[in-house]
Amino acid sequence: MNDGQKLTATELFLVLFGFAGLTAFYFWPMVMDPDQVWSVGRDFFQNSWNLWWVDHAQETGQAYYETDRLFSPTGTSLAFHTISFSNSIPGALLQQSLGLSVGTTHTVLFLSAFLMSGIGAWALARYLTAAPLAAFGAGLFFTFNPYHTAMITQLNNVQFQWMPLVLLGLLWLYDSKSWKAVIFTAVMLALSGYADWYQPVFCAIAGGVLLVVRMWRDKRFGDIRFWVHLLVMGGLAGAMMFPGVRPLIDQMGQTGGGGELEDPIRYIGEMQLTGMSPNGLGGHLFWPVILGWTTMFILLFTAFRVRERGIGSFWWLLVVGFFLVQGPHLVFMNHSIESIPMPMAIFPHIPVLDMVRVPHRFLILLILGITGVIAYGLREIQIQRGVVATFMLLPLLALELQLPKPEAISLRTAKVYEVMQDDPADYAVLEMPIDYRDAYTMWLQTKHEKRLLAGYTSHILPSALEGLESDLMRALHPAQSDTDILGLPEFLEVDVDNLSETQLDQWRRELVVEKEVLYVVFHGKTDFRAPSRAPKPAETAREKLMVALMPFRLNPAVKNGHNMRMFGMKQFMDNLSKESAQGRAIIEKMFGEPDKDLGNLATEVWDLRPWAEQYGVAKPALISEDSESAEE
Repeated sequence: MNDGQKLTATELFLVLFGFAGLTAFYFWPMVMDPDQVWSVGRDFFQNSWNLWWVDHAQETGQAYYETDRLFSPTGTSLAFHTISFSNSIPGALLQQSLGLSVGTTHTVLFLSAFLMSGIGAWALARYLTAAPLAAFGAGLFFTFNPYHTAMITQLNNVQFQWMPLVLLGLLWLYDSKSWKAVIFTAVMLALSGYADWYQPVFCAIAGGVLLVVRMWRDKRFGDIRFWVHLLVMGGLAGAMMFPGVRPLIDQMGQTGGGGELEDPIRYIGEMQLTGMSPNGLGGHLFWPVILGWTTMFILLFTAFRVRERGIGSFWWLLVVGFFLVQGPHLVFMNHSIESIPMPMAIFPHIPVLDMVRVPHRFLILLILGITGVIAYGLREIQIQRGVVATFMLLPLLALELQLPKPEAISLRTAKVYEVMQDDPADYAVLEMPIDYRDAYTMWLQTKHEKRLLAGYTSHILPSALEGLESDLMRALHPAQSDTDILGLPEFLEVDVDNLSETQLDQWRRELVVEKEVLYVVFHGKTDFRAPSRAPKPAETAREKLMVALMPFRLNPAVKNGHNMRMFGMKQFMDNLSKESAQGRAIIEKMFGEPDKDLGNLATEVWDLRPWAEQYGVAKPALISEDSESAEE
């Protein structure tokens, strides 16, 4: 730690006020109207479901890691699922104590992550430099960089604050060998795990780089006392994480894993030597766009002007992060060069590291490295150029990295969901098309709370699929589905026109009696309005150069990102609906025309309550007065 300005209550207030104000500036529509849907991404809906599920489990006395609400009637373990207790437990408290809705709770937790991440990075930079303004600038970059602000769909990943605090704790422990540092670091590391189980892996890599470089510099590899403190810290963190990890370990012992993917490393090519080609954005962005031209200026200044003793370890962390984000092999300007392997190529063969399957997740290491480097750089700029010149860089950085204004999504859900929400009975719903990457129907479930026959969990276990392996359920699956999950039920083609009444009656009983399904809902289109055509991509050399170099705030590809994602989801849903034509035809063959009063232009609904009454499995109270008797 460097000697410098002492920490004061005024500085703490200004830091808190500064990051809170910037959060409101970046996300003001969400601050003004928090109870809205802000993305159509499947992970957004899944994380909302996670908040509902933990609250529901607490209220009903169920275990967090087992649910009967998905993959009914067998249910499924959630041991491999990213519940993110650092979000879900506070989320349950907000819902129960303040009566907040799931949507408002989701928004509050999302926004608070930017405030806390800024404070976490500020604390690390403040420890490194003892320079208040430089520390605030480093925190500004860390929490408002585009990689972080783009995580509107991923509440489990957005809690960045624990990782810089783990690094702060490790450096404190290295410098002082204090038992307070041991306890602080262990708590921060455990909290990082309860946010997302990948985070302790990133903390271990980042912390390992910083410590190895410093121990090499200081010739302290033989410091037994430090190693003892480090081992005790790891043991304490492991003990605190064990209650959350144990169900996962138990499940791995029973199944050997779950939800295996066809590709051990996914989304290769998004991260490249020269920059990024983000999925669904339609362009290649050079690194100065992603990191900020202002950031690049500070990095260059720091490289030429700063020779601080502690900065070298952060330069090494930056380099390690840069090489890891490249993926298993080099990709240059959208051209894969498989003959040049990158370090991540060995990760699928290393236990624990094989869990990290997406190269862009290593961006956090690059960002942590940059955060440390620019903290030193901003302090040196202040020393050489004064406070005013340093201060002027901060609004430039904040404005340059500003994301497009968040837009609320208007959803037009079918009438059946209101009917189910008002119905206290417990039964199952068959949502179609059947899609194992669909969390929208799980978000709808947070309103009506009825069981679903399928679901989208982070890892789908074989035991969860037993109820979906019958001939009927396989015939209801899409003929083709865009998924890389292995072991899913295979589509069964049938001659719908020539199905016998005996077969139809058997299948009706399977749905209504065995699976207790009272509604079948077929989503033919999206419940939101989306562009009919994709935004025009960059085509000419000039347009591509604009995308590659234009600052993030002004970048045309970034501005079109929202409409690109909306169109992509619409296109995905349209294709999935077409591939599920056989499944819809079977439902219509079994139960007749859909109930127009319960559906809408995008959704068709079959009310199976009359059939349930006929088969003797429904109480008369469940049958509405205007329901027609089921035909033989």
